[in-house]
Amino acid sequence: CVALYEALYGQRPFEGDSVVSLMANVISGAVRPAPQGTPVPARLRKVVLRGLQVEPSERHATMHELLAALEHDPSSRRRGWLTAGVALLAVIATGLAFRRSVTESGVSVCAGAAARLAGIWEPGSASPRKDSIRARFEAPGHAGGAKVFASVSVLLERYAEAWAKMHEESCEATQIRREQSAEVLDLRTACLTDRLSSLRALTDIFATADVKIVENGVNAAGALPTLDRCADVALLRAVVQPPDDPNVRARVEAVRQEINRARALFDSGQCAEGLGVGRKAVKAAAETRYLPVSAEALYVTGRFGDFCADEKEATADLEEAVWAAEASHHYEVVAEASIFLVTEYAERFHDVHTARLWAKHAEATIAHLNGHGLLQAYLAVEWGVIFQAEGNHAEALRQQRIALALKQQVLGPRHPDTAVSLMNVGLALHELGDDAAAEPVSREAVEVMEAVLGSGSAQTATALLDYGEVLRGQGRLEDARAALTHAIGIWKAGGSSAFFVAYGQFDLAQVALDENRVAEARTLLTGAVDQLGQDPPSAARAHFYLARSMWETRRDRHAAIAMAKDARRILISTAAPKARVAEVDAWLSGHSSR
Repeated sequence: CVALYEALYGQRPFEGDSVVSLMANVISGAVRPAPQGTPVPARLRKVVLRGLQVEPSERHATMHELLAALEHDPSSRRRGWLTAGVALLAVIATGLAFRRSVTESGVSVCAGAAARLAGIWEPGSASPRKDSIRARFEAPGHAGGAKVFASVSVLLERYAEAWAKMHEESCEATQIRREQSAEVLDLRTACLTDRLSSLRALTDIFATADVKIVENGVNAAGALPTLDRCADVALLRAVVQPPDDPNVRARVEAVRQEINRARALFDSGQCAEGLGVGRKAVKAAAETRYLPVSAEALYVTGRFGDFCADEKEATADLEEAVWAAEASHHYEVVAEASIFLVTEYAERFHDVHTARLWAKHAEATIAHLNGHGLLQAYLAVEWGVIFQAEGNHAEALRQQRIALALKQQVLGPRHPDTAVSLMNVGLALHELGDDAAAEPVSREAVEVMEAVLGSGSAQTATALLDYGEVLRGQGRLEDARAALTHAIGIWKAGGSSAFFVAYGQFDLAQVALDENRVAEARTLLTGAVDQLGQDPPSAARAHFYLARSMWETRRDRHAAIAMAKDARRILISTAAPKARVAEVDAWLSGHSSR
């Protein structure tokens, strides 16, 4: 009736020069008056207006009823324009009937997304699965579990809804609209099936959630592999195809399910268990003799080097993942593993030269993939780390800002990973000495972490730690002390690693020295230095500040000088930023001769 109205009157039935005004007229049923001098009889206008009623029950029940009403003319006078109008409507009716029949015939093909999500995470409705996960997250002893579940459910709901929409759209593009080839449908379906496996693995873990899983819940939900790749046909064609042999294909699929389970365990804080599952997946992948899945398994176990695996073993796994992926043209894994190797060499082994080589390798691979927003963001983060270590603070800041912009575009502004990049930008500004610019960025990172993860999250504590360093740089010592004390309290209450507590004590000791509370600083540093030993540059800086506190208490000044010199030697040997060494040199030059 909208189309017929325009055919009869030369204008659309509802007026509106904006979306808002048009919408208001449509939902209120405010149809334009007939133009002056129109030859359309009142009888016909009445029929069309009935078809434009807001309430469906007041419209014509069927297209046939509408056509009959249009054709019924008591005066039995036929007019050419009326015949043309009815003919136009008949064409529309035929098209609608054709589309309806195609849709009905395609229901079994393209409407299966909801069934595939059943028992995993059903979007838009309550379910036993959601209820059981909620109960685990909100169990006694899970501090902030209700808030974490609320954030997790939002992320999973969006993910499941987007998955279902993409699954249906891809099917219809091939089966109904005929605008997408069967080959592309197969590629997209394989990608979506893998994403569904990841979602299932994660919700299986959430259904058994303990304190550690709850603490890492939002991060784990946010770490689900993005769906945008499943719509990128060029990228899908660049990814190696599954094996032709159906038996090998089934075995590869089983291995990938275990890889997804290992990744979900890792992301939810179950490091040791995830490493065990990952090791078995590496062995099973090798038995398939299908290199791409071996590359995927090795990459997952290599990621554990940050937490519970031997760093050298993890690095070897990552390098093997790169070579297996290169040999099988699995370029996405090449890029991901190369980026992680930048992290290992720059931050764990303090080998900036090798880190730079891996960064270049990742950069070339991403270019081969015609770009990949999230991988580009992660690589920009690591380039920032490299430039920071080389003392190029301006370029480090530029790279961290690139990473932040990409994450905001791909993940959104209220994602925990986006908050991590806010923290990185704040720290880069802090290293440049621009704490006035760093303060609002670092504060926003804290606010996002608190909103998404809760005020008791370990990652919120990390954001507070960075914020405390910026506040100290501004000379706001009382505020810095409050932020750092809060961070330490969160880590202690949550049973976090002693390393994090020690790092917080180290920062708090620096505030104490600024406030001339030397005895407090020395106590804090004495308790921190041993725990910081796993990170030599941090331990060296802690020893340097301990040396300063020893000097200020006028005890063991010779020992204080020796300790500061040892700290300087370690900082140089680990390729620490030049500013860190310069800080020690400046202090030694003013105290060695006294």
